[in-house]
Amino acid sequence: MDSCRSSAKRRAVSLGAVAALSIALVPVAVASAAKPPQPKPPPAPKPPPAGGAGQLSIGTAPKVVVFGAGSTVAGQLTGVSNAAGMALSLEQSAYPFKSFKQLADASAGGGGEYSFAVTPAGNTRYRVTAKTSPRTVSAEVDVLVKKSVTIAARGSRISGLVAPAHDGDPVELQRRVRHGYRTVATGPLADAGNARGIYRFTVRRSGVYRARVPGDADHLTGTSPSRRIR
Repeated sequence: MDSCRSSAKRRAVSLGAVAALSIALVPVAVASAAKPPQPKPPPAPKPPPAGGAGQLSIGTAPKVVVFGAGSTVAGQLTGVSNAAGMALSLEQSAYPFKSFKQLADASAGGGGEYSFAVTPAGNTRYRVTAKTSPRTVSAEVDVLVKKSVTIAARGSRISGLVAPAHDGDPVELQRRVRHGYRTVATGPLADAGNARGIYRFTVRRSGVYRARVPGDADHLTGTSPSRRIR
């Protein structure tokens, strides 16, 4: 009888230990599955307000640029008899798109067409107003800006510059594998002046490498060209 009771106690203790171990492992499993937060995409542009004397189309090309590169905002004023030479105003709203500020003035061409050259420093929203009576306002369109990332290799050392400056932000060093690229190291951007940051890595294995800087609220992810390390 005593041996049966001892066996029962041992089984109860073993089951209790297994249950405790299972409970202890749950938070670890949940924590390992958590993913870092991703930057939210810009809110969708708004359609043109109701009313206006005509119709004012608008578009951007290219829609995505690398920091420092330019884009074009263009369209056409139609639905009015005096479109040629009509005064136009381009307005911009940088992220977080709270308000618009006047950027440039121009006049419509002979067919009501117009074009503005822009060089946004970050994700920027644009709209155009034609000074008709009543005024005609276009829809809103975005130009999104990628971070500019350079790369240079000297021996086993890899370095590069990132613009605009985001000191302290992570830089991912990636090595090419069979099905794309894999991150092999991560380091912070260091100060390289007001306009840009710098990163440095040392590698111990030959291969093709590139640097990737994740996007944030006002810029898209930037990726450098690839460099082979022998």
